[in-house]
Amino acid sequence: MSSGFIGTDIQPDNEFAEIKPLHSSEEGYAQLYTVRRHGRLYALKGLKPAYKDQPLYVQLLRKEYEIGYYLDHPNICKVLGWEETKDYGPCILMEFIDGETLTDFLHQKQIDLPVIKKILSELCEALSYIHSKQTIHRDLKPENILITFIGQHVKLIDFGFSDSSDFQILKSPAGTLNYMAPEQQAGQPIDERADIYSLGMVLKDICNILPNTGLERIAKKSTRTKPVDRFQSVKDLNAAIQSVTEQKLPKWLWVVFAVALMTVIALGAFLLSNKKPQGSDASMQQVNETPAAIITEEELRGLP
Repeated sequence: MSSGFIGTDIQPDNEFAEIKPLHSSEEGYAQLYTVRRHGRLYALKGLKPAYKDQPLYVQLLRKEYEIGYYLDHPNICKVLGWEETKDYGPCILMEFIDGETLTDFLHQKQIDLPVIKKILSELCEALSYIHSKQTIHRDLKPENILITFIGQHVKLIDFGFSDSSDFQILKSPAGTLNYMAPEQQAGQPIDERADIYSLGMVLKDICNILPNTGLERIAKKSTRTKPVDRFQSVKDLNAAIQSVTEQKLPKWLWVVFAVALMTVIALGAFLLSNKKPQGSDASMQQVNETPAAIITEEELRGLP
């Protein structure tokens, strides 16, 4: 097909161009590609070749699509459609996020408390939104939190293990072990406090890079074994995070420093006041050796 412009081809609506591998986890069943359609860049999520013909995994991918499609939040990667491709099987079409994982961001950027508070605020807003939709993420970890290169905005991704009351498949324990709440690991019923636990583990990762007593206390409360002992909502958790201030020295330590400084100043002044001026002994010796009287040459001539 040709447009009204000579030499310009129109790509059919259902075709992709420039399909390139983007990411494939060793443990997971899915893999990501970048694709172009009408010049615009997208992300395409499909099944690995070993899984694409297995009904269970097709169901899981379809579940992720249906959960993500109805989520509309600026801090959540937008799911755009369901695609049946010839070479890659069923796929989820998503917006392409020009960014990096939180893990890479923490290790490669100069971070400070205001930036971290902004990122955590946007993450909490995204989680609060999905919780309002009766959905639990279940796999919150730094690798599933993208930070855009422009503006450093949060984009929450990967709802492959998410749970919603509308679905009956994948109710067994799922997620990343190091970030999973104890009740989630045990296969017990979970609620939003399981995501709060995972967010607390993410906070611990952040504190390893940017130590802060306030954030460390919040992380500790968020990761308590019993859900009832944690923050009961992401909104409460975010309020605690936003109240954290820059690390400051305790008042008593400032008093100690002030007293020590005054002591050093007083000691220096005392030593200076008791120090003899350089060369004073030599000057005294010269004074003592000065003759009591000086006889002039004229006076010598007049002596008998």
